[in-house]
Amino acid sequence: MKRPVVTALFLCAVATLSGCPIYDHADAGCYNDSDCAVGYLCDDRSGDCYQPSSSNNGCNRPQDCGVNETCSKAGACVVGDCTFSGCVSGYECDSSSGIWACVLNGSVGAAGAAPISNDTAGQGGAP
Repeated sequence: MKRPVVTALFLCAVATLSGCPIYDHADAGCYNDSDCAVGYLCDDRSGDCYQPSSSNNGCNRPQDCGVNETCSKAGACVVGDCTFSGCVSGYECDSSSGIWACVLNGSVGAAGAAPISNDTAGQGGAP
């Protein structure tokens, strides 16, 4: 008689505790900009929220950045292509030209045609 009661209590305890987290992840940092306070951005590498500064690496369009850099969704020139950092407002990440680059929204032609661009750095978009 005791064995079924003990088994039932054990199963109830397991069912109750299965929803509890093993660790508290409140201090785990951010994963997206939306995890940070208004006016702050998330550093994907460290998981820390930071307030963007108006330093020299700020940008409004891909052409504001150097070779092998892109203007990220945070408005900063970052090394790499847009697959990692996204594109600044008004641009979209596209690979129809053979490389991933930020191009003006809507500049990709029908059926995936390459965007019209005079930019030889692979950044795309209007000057």
